[in-house]
This record gives sequence, structure tokens and C-alpha cells, in this order.
Amino acid sequence: MIRTGTLAILPAGAAEFLKKRIAELGGFVLFVAGLALFLALASFNPGDPSFNHATLNQPVNLLGAPGAFMADLLLHSFGWPSLVPVLGLFAWGWRLFGRRPMRRLGLQFLALLAALVLLAVAFAAVPPPPAWP
Repeated sequence: MIRTGTLAILPAGAAEFLKKRIAELGGFVLFVAGLALFLALASFNPGDPSFNHATLNQPVNLLGAPGAFMADLLLHSFGWPSLVPVLGLFAWGWRLFGRRPMRRLGLQFLALLAALVLLAVAFAAVPPPPAWP
């Protein structure tokens, strides 16, 4: 039913319903992005083509060439702390999907970046394992 005196096309309550579904979809998309980033990092192979390794071999990364490039960039820049953005995407996706409010998103993003850099600095003091590529 169209409310009189307004330009609303949707029935009462439909806008709120759509906002909730869009938030859930956004949460799902963030969770899937975190999962994709995790799979790219987990299937990293130093023999894959990347920014610092030119080869004609096909990438063995689960996400193909884009995953190989992203994993190479993150792992060679930050090392193991590259998993921090994965955790951040999972957490943000979980919050949106669970219909929890997202407060101070800019501050959370800056804290995520600071954690990434500070953990990379801290891990630089630790010697790498012998099998680390």
C-alpha cells in the first residue's frame, strides 16, 4: 500500500527490511573476501609468477595469478602478519552479518593498519624458520 502524501513506493517496513538484507549481504561479501585472501596466502608458492619473479609457469595458487600476486606482495612486505587483514575482514563480515552496528570504522581500519605494521616490525626480530621461502 502506498502511503499518501509521500513519494514512498515501498510499503511501510520494507525499507528497514532491505537495509537489513543489504547489511547481511555486505557482511557475507566481507567474509568471502577474507576467505579468499586467506586461501591466497595459504596457497602461496614462491615459484608462482609475481612482481619479483618472472616465469611462464602457470600459478599453483588457488586463486590463480591475482592470488599469487596478492600473496607475494603481502608475504614479502609483511610476512606472517599478513593474516591481520584476514582477521579484520572476518570480524567486520561477522559483525555486519550478525546485524551488529559498525562504529568508528575509520578508527578500526587505522588500528588494523597499525597492527599490521607493528606486528611486521616485531616479527622482523624473530629469525625465519628454515623452510620459509
